[in-house]
Amino acid sequence: MGGFDALIAHGDDGNTIGDILEKSGALTREQVEDTLRLQDEENLYFGEAALKLKYVTHEELNFALARQYGYEYLTPDNASMSKELISVYKPFSKKTEALRAVRSALIVNVLDKGHQVMAILSPGKGEGKSYTAANLAILFSQLNKKTLLIDANFRSPRQHEIFNFDPRIGLSAILGGRLSREGFEKLPETLEAFSNVSLLGSGPIPPNPSELLGNPRLKMFLKQLRNIYDIIIIDTPSAEYKADVQFVSQCVDIAVVVCRKNRTSISTYKNLLGFCSHINLPVAGVIYNEF
Repeated sequence: MGGFDALIAHGDDGNTIGDILEKSGALTREQVEDTLRLQDEENLYFGEAALKLKYVTHEELNFALARQYGYEYLTPDNASMSKELISVYKPFSKKTEALRAVRSALIVNVLDKGHQVMAILSPGKGEGKSYTAANLAILFSQLNKKTLLIDANFRSPRQHEIFNFDPRIGLSAILGGRLSREGFEKLPETLEAFSNVSLLGSGPIPPNPSELLGNPRLKMFLKQLRNIYDIIIIDTPSAEYKADVQFVSQCVDIAVVVCRKNRTSISTYKNLLGFCSHINLPVAGVIYNEF
C-alpha cells in the first residue's frame, strides 16, 4: 500500500473484543466460546451476543471497544486519580460530551489561529476552573496533541490532588531558582495511561506568590516549553488575586473564563472580563459550568 503504511495500525495490538474482555477479566475463555457460537448462529456482533448472554455490562463493553480503537480511559474501580476527571472515568457521559464541544471550539478559535498557551481563569474560588483545566488537558491529549498542564495557582493549588502526584516539586521551585538539576529532570509528571499529557504541579506554596509569578523566569520557561508542546494549559489563581493573574497573562496567548451556576455573580463576571480587557488579555470564550 506504499504511502498508506502509516494508516495500517490497530488499537490494543489488533486484539478482538473477546480477547480484550478476556484479558481484562470480564469474560472467561468458556464465555468467549459461548459468545462466539451465539454470534455465528444469530449473525450478531460479538458485543451484542455477549450482552444478550448477560456476560458483560454495557460499561465493560464500552471499555473494550475503546481499547480496541486505542482510546484509553479508566474504569471506576481504578482509584489512581480523582473522579473529578470525568474525561478519564466517564468518557461517554453528557458532561464529557459538553467538554468535548468546548475542546472543538477551542481548536477552531485558539489552536488553529496560532494560540498555543492558554490560561484558565475564574472570578472566584470553587467555580470549576481546576476541574475544567484538568479535563481539557486530557481531552486535548486524546487528539494526539502533546499537552502540558501547569498549576500556577500558588494560593490554593489543586492539580496534584486531581491527578494524585507529589506536590513538593513544581513551578514555584523552578521560578524561585530552588530546583536542583536532579529535581528538574523529574519534571514534568507523566501519566502512564495517557502518554500525550504532562503535568507540572505548583510546587510548595511560596510566601510571595505574586512576586514569583512576576519573575522573568516564567516567560523564559514557557518560551522553551512552546517548542515541546502543542498546547499548554495554565490553571491560575482566582481573579481575586489580580496581581497573580496579571503576571500570568503576560506569558499566555489567550484565556478562557469559567463561571458556575448559582455561584458566580454577574458583577464578578463582568469585573473579570473588564480586567482582561484592561490588561489586553484576549478571552476565547466563557464556560458556564452547571456541574
